[in-house]
Amino acid sequence: MAPAMAPDSPTALPDPNRRLRRYHALSAAVFGAFLLLHIGNHLAMFAGIEQHRAAMHALRAVYRFAPVEAAIMAAAALQVASGLTMAWRRWRTGAGEGVARLQLASGVVLALFVAIHTSAVWTGRLALGVDTDFYFAAGGFHAGYGWFFGPYYALGVTALFVHLGCAAWWHLPAGRRGAVLALAALVGALLGVGFAATMAASPPAPSPALTGART
Repeated sequence: MAPAMAPDSPTALPDPNRRLRRYHALSAAVFGAFLLLHIGNHLAMFAGIEQHRAAMHALRAVYRFAPVEAAIMAAAALQVASGLTMAWRRWRTGAGEGVARLQLASGVVLALFVAIHTSAVWTGRLALGVDTDFYFAAGGFHAGYGWFFGPYYALGVTALFVHLGCAAWWHLPAGRRGAVLALAALVGALLGVGFAATMAASPPAPSPALTGART
């Protein structure tokens, strides 16, 4: 006799995303490697702005190498497109309950965050000709838009960790699932709020950072 399905298991309902999920997972491996570097870079802001900028410029030697950057952008585009497509299909056929619904919601928030964030960085680099470093990321707070950028960064980072926790949920023993998901959500929330608060409390960019060449 087949084992009983968990009520909120992704296989408890007909899965319209089985094939697309494979491409989503493959692109997640590539984009996730970049996110690991990116989150690590942002941790340096707690040590100071110059430490953050130094770490960023060092890491750019890796992720702004043209073939690597092209692979990251392709993976990001596939993540957003496949994620939103799967969310729409799942919503139409039944979003499930519990963790399945949380995974869907966090994925939508994360996809929107990635799309907005990536578009802003490319606009800064190509259209505005500025260095999209710490001062660029924090600029919205100093322009009077903290009401948007505070929740934007906090929710975006939180959604990332919640989505990862939900993805891990299906592969963990039942006794560890809740703790891992709760820990992922807590870490994401603390980092998201911490990043936003640090940028909001930072001084405005000096003139050279605003007028410097693209890097």
